[in-house]
Amino acid sequence: EGIENIPPAIAIEQKNAVKSSRSTVGTASEVLDYLRLLYEKIGQAYCPDHHIALKKDSVSEGSARIVTHFAGERGYILAPISKENRPVSAKKIYEQLLKDGIRRIYIPPKASSIKPKKTQTKASTPYYQASMGKILELENDPKLKKSGVPKEDFFVVIDRMAFSEDEMGRIADSLSQAYSASLKYNQQFKSGRALIVSTEGKHLNLSEDFSCSICSYSFPPISSRLFSFNSPIGACPKCKGFGNLLELDEKKIIPQPNLSLAQGALIPFTMPSAARDRRSLLSFCKKENIDVHSPWKDLPLQSRKLIWEGSDRFYGIKGLFDYLETKKYKMHVRVFFFFFKSNSTFNYCQKIRLCLAAHQVLIQSKSLSQLCEMTSPELHSFLKRIEFSEQQIEICKELYRQLLARLSYLEEVGIGYLTMDRSTKTLSGGEFQRLNLANQLGMGLSQTLYVLDEPTVGLHPRDNLRLINILKKLQNQGNTLVVVEHDHDVIWNASQIIEIGPGSGQFGGEVLFSGKAKDFLKFEKSNTLPYLLGQNQWKTTSPERPVSIDSYRFKIEILGCTGHNLKNVDLIIPLHRIVTVTGVSGSGKSSLVTHSLYPALVQTRENMLVQGLSYKELRGAELIKGLLMIDQSPIGKTARSNPVTYLKVYDFIRNIFANTPEAKAMGFSPGTFSLNVEGGRCPVCKGL
Repeated sequence: EGIENIPPAIAIEQKNAVKSSRSTVGTASEVLDYLRLLYEKIGQAYCPDHHIALKKDSVSEGSARIVTHFAGERGYILAPISKENRPVSAKKIYEQLLKDGIRRIYIPPKASSIKPKKTQTKASTPYYQASMGKILELENDPKLKKSGVPKEDFFVVIDRMAFSEDEMGRIADSLSQAYSASLKYNQQFKSGRALIVSTEGKHLNLSEDFSCSICSYSFPPISSRLFSFNSPIGACPKCKGFGNLLELDEKKIIPQPNLSLAQGALIPFTMPSAARDRRSLLSFCKKENIDVHSPWKDLPLQSRKLIWEGSDRFYGIKGLFDYLETKKYKMHVRVFFFFFKSNSTFNYCQKIRLCLAAHQVLIQSKSLSQLCEMTSPELHSFLKRIEFSEQQIEICKELYRQLLARLSYLEEVGIGYLTMDRSTKTLSGGEFQRLNLANQLGMGLSQTLYVLDEPTVGLHPRDNLRLINILKKLQNQGNTLVVVEHDHDVIWNASQIIEIGPGSGQFGGEVLFSGKAKDFLKFEKSNTLPYLLGQNQWKTTSPERPVSIDSYRFKIEILGCTGHNLKNVDLIIPLHRIVTVTGVSGSGKSSLVTHSLYPALVQTRENMLVQGLSYKELRGAELIKGLLMIDQSPIGKTARSNPVTYLKVYDFIRNIFANTPEAKAMGFSPGTFSLNVEGGRCPVCKGL
């Protein structure tokens, strides 16, 4: 009738509903958000070729570097003009340079094609020889007058001077002019650049953004988006931030290599829509003398390679999928790809997801991707060893505190073994729930209502105690927790116990008890209390049969399972037994049984395409007649579904009613009593 005083509510489920491959432990726990900010604030960019720190050079800082680097030598301050994206012709640039008061240009050695004549004197020659290149006079060089500036990269000479402290003011003015000129003549430049060349052959590159002092490598502005694989700025251009590419999987295309081509060894060619491709395949094999009745595994390597890669006379398996790539805008083609491709790493970003520029920003010689490969205790230890300057402490103090706290919470809830780059969609339900709880602890919310529905389902007893400690921490922050639970430990640790009953379904729906645990012990009408106290126990009636693994005659074996955190596991399942796979949350139970064994049996036994984890070999699949997966996912797909329709009992009920004399007299059929068709269902609610 009424509901009052409800604070903001958050529901935390144990179910892992994540489908996106972009979500990781680092992003879900917000640890990666703080790491990105940390790299933006104190990260140091390095040149990929020379491995030296890249620096920004303001006019004052650049002037000081010039004096220090050249120590009294004479030389030139130059502004670069790139050959790329020139808005006007070489002749127009030549005229503009003269108009702007530029009289000399510098030609680097590789671009220099002008040779001095022996008869020329120093006074009449149009250039001055510099050890790193050549200086040309714009007004006196006949080739420049005729054709304009060089088509290759060159530099304009801003000034020639002695690089000493006495000339600091002049150096600063000339460097400022060089920065301005580089921006004016290079529309693609986003910051000023300059090259300093001495007559002794030394040179120094300067830039208003991050650049290498040895080469001309320039680094983009460092921002947090550079370290985000969800941003086009930071994502690897090849994998688009996913860390892998979908490639053809031979095990999916040829799940049963014991079959021949005529028997349908190549699954894509057995599809009804691929009848024409199948005829082309068999015709090609006939021309190439490839035996279509031999098992695929027994065919010569050259024949298998020919069928896979194709030739001038047949497009092959790869050719078929290359053609389908042009049809990826169609949904059914994308679904088709899903069944025959698997995620595979590649050499461009090595599954790190970030662009190459992000790898060049380091803290304590570590890139962000290297930190993401660490577990929370390892990362916590690394961050504690960082030596901050006083300025960095002031900038990162709160950021650093929050980051360490988040990592501590991950370890506290029992998932400290997870690396930051672990995909969240590969986590078990228990791991995912504790990740969410750690995130809530990190948020520090108060006056909030947390609702948890049976959080201990599927958890190991060790993990139950961790869960209770987390719940108490959330309570101590000033929050209210409502937990639907059957677990003994969770119930006795509750501040308030509410029992609903007395029975199930129509026999329930009443509040039998509401109070503290000490009062609950005195409640004699409880149906739950006797089980909590161990007074009522279910007992098995079937006798136990002692068995030995070595004496098993009928068994299923799956060997070499390596998916997720499985480390080359071999699993033996004896038939005609109840087999229990147990272990702490996140140990690999679901990965082994649900995501490895079941898909392997479906593919081998029923010749169906199911996405599963990798394994080496499956034995004993022929010993079973049927296969059924029973899990906790909802069985109903529509609002019309109910237990009677799901169990197929409603079919018999409809037939019984349709065979009554009254129904026959009115011409009714079993469909007349159906909720799903016109004529049987209610015309107003449509069977809902």
